Amino acid sequence: MATQSPSSLVEKTHVRDTHQKRPDFFIVGAPKCGTTALAQYLHSHKEIFMPVVKEMHLFGSDLRFTGGFYRRRLDAYLAEYEGRNGELRAGEASVWYLFSKQAAAEIHAFNPQASVIIMLRNPTEMIYSLYHQFLYDGNEHLPTFEEALRAEDDRRAGRNITRHTSFVAGLIYRETALYTAQVRRYFDVFGRDSVKVIIYDDFAADPAAEYAQVL
Repeated sequence: MATQSPSSLVEKTHVRDTHQKRPDFFIVGAPKCGTTALAQYLHSHKEIFMPVVKEMHLFGSDLRFTGGFYRRRLDAYLAEYEGRNGELRAGEASVWYLFSKQAAAEIHAFNPQASVIIMLRNPTEMIYSLYHQFLYDGNEHLPTFEEALRAEDDRRAGRNITRHTSFVAGLIYRETALYTAQVRRYFDVFGRDSVKVIIYDDFAADPAAEYAQVL
């Protein structure tokens, strides 16, 4: 899958109201691909407003979260941007927007001029890291990665989960890494010029160079 050539997505200013109290770029995932590091870096930039809270997941109405996942209503979501005070851009980062089949269209309806940043990692490495995160936070209970992969069919049928499971779809690990269809949704909805794809290995090898392509 080709990545977009370097472009200044975060400084793109077409049809911008800099006083509008809502985000105009979105870091949409994938999970375990460096989105937290990128969001923290952008938060430190004086011309960019990022809310303190990450993973608000206002969009993605097809995502079924329970207890352990934070999710904002629209009024509370917009309240996170009340602190915006003249910054040129405002962003949001929620890693399951990429996986969602609805989020791209919902984000576009919210802000058709938005820019999108996608971060991708070797799929095997990503789902292995995701398994360990879920094991830590209680979404996963199976003691080995291999058992978790074997349980995917059960989980599609709603079996082999516990009362602590907060996001069943995330436990179907191999589906979370079907990047081609996920990225295509954003290309189709926003157009390639508005979508920046960052590869985790490039980001890890030279963060400054990747940051420079975003700014």
